[in-house]
Amino acid sequence: MVRLNASNPLAHARALIADLALRETCCAGHGERVVVIAERIARRMGLSEHDIEAVRLAAELHDLGKCEIPDAVLTSPASLDREAWDMISAHPTIGARMLAESGDPALTEIAPYVRSHHEYMCGKGYPDGLVGERIPLISRIIALADAYDAMSAPRPYRFASSHPRIMDVLSGEVGIRWDPQVFLAFQAVMQADPALAVKSPPPAIAAWGLSPAGDPAQPS
Repeated sequence: MVRLNASNPLAHARALIADLALRETCCAGHGERVVVIAERIARRMGLSEHDIEAVRLAAELHDLGKCEIPDAVLTSPASLDREAWDMISAHPTIGARMLAESGDPALTEIAPYVRSHHEYMCGKGYPDGLVGERIPLISRIIALADAYDAMSAPRPYRFASSHPRIMDVLSGEVGIRWDPQVFLAFQAVMQADPALAVKSPPPAIAAWGLSPAGDPAQPS
């Protein structure tokens, strides 16, 4: 069980995230991109500066709990079996526990947001099966930003998707997985700044032998 260094828990958490990027190379830059998108959504929705800072920090550290996931599971090229799924789907709970026990007020504040970043509006997310507005707004923002960026990059078990394809998939899940107001703000952000949109994935990805369908249950 990993515990954050009490003398400087934020620096330790950031070091663990940096190490995670070296272990899970397909996700390099993922956290930074989620921070940018989530912050833009939060600003579009008119959140306070305090809450925007919480969005940024929670987005940066949303995958912290993956530091306890073994490489064999974290970088598996295949769809996860039940045991492996249970391990990797514990990462929001692990990350929240690490933050809550850190002794740092800012990290303690964001622990619930990290815990809930894989909850869905319909109640079929994890770890707590929260429904609708019982999910913290900051978690709802991070969840959408996380999903967009995760779908934009190739994984060992699936292709990357283009921006139009991702938007089509996400729009079909509004009210089921994603908060409608968060999605409207996200759409507005993407329309206002097309540079945020992912470029079409290169055809060379097909040579990797990845499954084009992927596994929608595999967590980002």
